[in-house]
Amino acid sequence: MPPATVLLAVDDALIRWALEKDLSARGVEVCEVKTDPDALTRVCWADYGLVFLDLDPARKDGLSRIESIHESSPETKVVILGCDVDPAVKRAAFDRGVWQVVEKPFDLRDVVGLVRSVFGAYTQKRMHRRYLCRLPLRVSVLAGAPGSQVELETLSCNTVDVGPGGMRVLTGYPLQVGQLLKASVMRPGDPCAAHVPRDAVGEVIWLGTTGNGFAGGLRWLPASTPDRIS
Repeated sequence: MPPATVLLAVDDALIRWALEKDLSARGVEVCEVKTDPDALTRVCWADYGLVFLDLDPARKDGLSRIESIHESSPETKVVILGCDVDPAVKRAAFDRGVWQVVEKPFDLRDVVGLVRSVFGAYTQKRMHRRYLCRLPLRVSVLAGAPGSQVELETLSCNTVDVGPGGMRVLTGYPLQVGQLLKASVMRPGDPCAAHVPRDAVGEVIWLGTTGNGFAGGLRWLPASTPDRIS
């Protein structure tokens, strides 16, 4: 298990403050720097389990620094934070060994949950890795006899995280446990979309509420699903 230490190489002072406050309260040791060159220097002489890096599209060497961090500290997991990350950039980041790409604005609870999973805070682990992402979906609720379905063209639905075994979604529609949803990704170029099978059907296995609607956990019904990002 990696050491419970986090390096925040994040320029946004508010994000640094929020993460430092919450993670420190959970017993995670947090170090802050403002730029990723500083992060690389720190990783060379310290042992961090997790590094958060801001992704600045204006810096052509941003992704190359990820490789340098892994060369200095192979066990360190790197999380990229960015706004409107281009799918090609996201794919390049994963190719360089990035553990997660988190798009701003993000829910602090999701990022804290991500950190806790790295440091073994959960007694039960998912069988498959999950990727935080925001993918718009077109969703139909399957109902009645085989082949019969109710099309919900105006249903607003987005992923929160996704993996080979299923996904978590946010929607304004009151889902029900046991419901079967047919989902199609509206942004297929995103590398995380590779984990949503074509015309995927998922079973709702848990529900929750959010400030803007409902959250639901979907488990893919038996089908061939990708086992990696490509």
